[in-house]
Amino acid sequence: MEPTSIQQESPEEQITDVVEFFSTITEMYIQLEQDVLRLAAHIHQSTPEQIFDECKQLKLQQEKLSIFDQQLFNILDLAGSEICHHAIIEQYRNAFSCASQSFDSLHTELQLLKQLTSEPA
Repeated sequence: MEPTSIQQESPEEQITDVVEFFSTITEMYIQLEQDVLRLAAHIHQSTPEQIFDECKQLKLQQEKLSIFDQQLFNILDLAGSEICHHAIIEQYRNAFSCASQSFDSLHTELQLLKQLTSEPA
């Protein structure tokens, strides 16, 4: 599911679109986190080509989300400060934070794999 743009309709319909947007982008960050953690967990059983392909896909997901993040900032400007107290903001923040932390875990696993493969046998 892709985030939808805000239509110029009634305030109730606009907030539904905002909630849907946040819900969708939050789900996308949760999926990104799961994908990153899956790769990190199986990295030692993967070939370099598989790792490269997976990282390439993760980068595409991350780039897509960065575009949606820009739209999100525009929505926040439009929606005003009232939306900051909505639970969807905290859910988004948590999903974003977890996805970011999963990339840290993946980086650690990649560094460990690099060390293991560069050590003489």
